[in-house]
Amino acid sequence: MQEAKRRAAGERRRKTPSPPSPEMVRTQLARIVVSPEFVAPERVHRFLSYIVEETLAGRADRLKGYAIGVAVFERDEGFDSQADPVVRIEAGRLRRALERYYLVSGRADPVLIEIPKGRYVPTFTRRDEPMTAAPSAVEPPTPTVTERPSPSRGRRSLALALASFAILAATLGILHLRFDQQQPVATAEAAPASSATLLVVPFASLSEGDEAKLYAAGVTEEILTQLSRLEELTVLGHEMASSIRAADPESAIRELAVRYVLTGSLRVSDPRLRVTSRLVEARTGEVLWAQTYEEDLRAKDLLAIQDDIARQVVTAVALPHGAALRADLQKATNEPLSPSMAPAEGRHDP
Repeated sequence: MQEAKRRAAGERRRKTPSPPSPEMVRTQLARIVVSPEFVAPERVHRFLSYIVEETLAGRADRLKGYAIGVAVFERDEGFDSQADPVVRIEAGRLRRALERYYLVSGRADPVLIEIPKGRYVPTFTRRDEPMTAAPSAVEPPTPTVTERPSPSRGRRSLALALASFAILAATLGILHLRFDQQQPVATAEAAPASSATLLVVPFASLSEGDEAKLYAAGVTEEILTQLSRLEELTVLGHEMASSIRAADPESAIRELAVRYVLTGSLRVSDPRLRVTSRLVEARTGEVLWAQTYEEDLRAKDLLAIQDDIARQVVTAVALPHGAALRADLQKATNEPLSPSMAPAEGRHDP
């Protein structure tokens, strides 16, 4: 029993590759950042290089949202990673870029660099060591007795073999047919998810007074918070919106690779609160979706109203079958939207 345990432990050690050296990791990092298949902006390149070097230097415990925001994304000392989700957003983009790289041109690379979800500390796995089986103890050969098969047994074996082959061929045919049928749809759905970038412009207050401005800021913040939890879109928030307003809008949107812009306005007429939101395609200015929401400020708590409106906007825009993902699917398949999937414009009354 002890001998069997030692053999099993030895086999596990042989099947587990040794960790890559720092030189191997740095070589792999250089290979990734210069590859045309690593599709990511320069700030994501800096993000990857920073967390890899910090980990190799033994400072992985410092890789928190605040430190990365200040060191990589040039945020000031008052940076709040909870209020500004830039690190979480770019980490999602980095994960998708790495997945694409290893699926396309990095399949045979000797070192795998990954960033587990929920963390910013990368992991390094060596992939170039072939797995070897553990040597087994030499045992005396077991005597074999050659038995001449009877004709009936031979016929039964042949029949079973032919039946098994027929079942295997039929199964492979069915799988091949299903793969051919499903492959275009899978490709169309997967392609846009990694590249769609949504800019949320702060909702404008169309009513006088500071109270309406606070309402508008609260709705914007709640929408940003809920959108930042999704993996389907890369979401840009307040600071990016400010830079676009200050600069030339068209060139700024091109530089940030923005595909969609979510805008809105808010009006207060006691006791009614009306919020209008629109999803616009950045390149063409086409309105893909629009909706108006009205709430009674006497009937519901303001925070509950903000949460409800944000949830409905996020559901209509970004979740599966939302306006943005439907538009991406339409572009990928190059087909018009069916009437049931066309963007709707309407009004929501509680």
